[in-house]
Amino acid sequence: MWTLAYVGSVVLVNAMFILLPPFMAGGVVLTWGSFVVGATFILRDFAQREVGHRVLWATLIGTAITAAMSAELALASGAAFLASELLDWAVFTRLPGSFRCRVVASSLIGAPVDSALFMLLAGFFSWPGVAVMTASKLVALVIVARRRTISLGQSVSEVTP
Repeated sequence: MWTLAYVGSVVLVNAMFILLPPFMAGGVVLTWGSFVVGATFILRDFAQREVGHRVLWATLIGTAITAAMSAELALASGAAFLASELLDWAVFTRLPGSFRCRVVASSLIGAPVDSALFMLLAGFFSWPGVAVMTASKLVALVIVARRRTISLGQSVSEVTP
């Protein structure tokens, strides 16, 4: 269930980048997808818990579906997700402690790398844009950490070892 939600979120957020073009706000290039991509990051951690390192296949499936919409965006998205997934693997998988602590640590490290690489490869890089995209991912993290119930019907206590 988490893996399918993750694949769907990859496709949805990439569709937002395609359908809702970047805009200027205060001299900074931003995208609507930057504000919601955080949920994808958190879903990836749940999917990784569900299927282990096979989550890379889920990333590839989401990237392949995105390629049908835009090959350029699929390359940017796939490369950024792959880089952040490898960081996530290094942190989330190897770090001892609770699921929640591992999600926080992997997000703090992977979110800025994913954001910067995606924006660079997608052709609309700006440090403020990276900050907004990273903040979106961290806001999603805070929402999950503060709420006792995950939106897909499973409580945090049910997924915390």
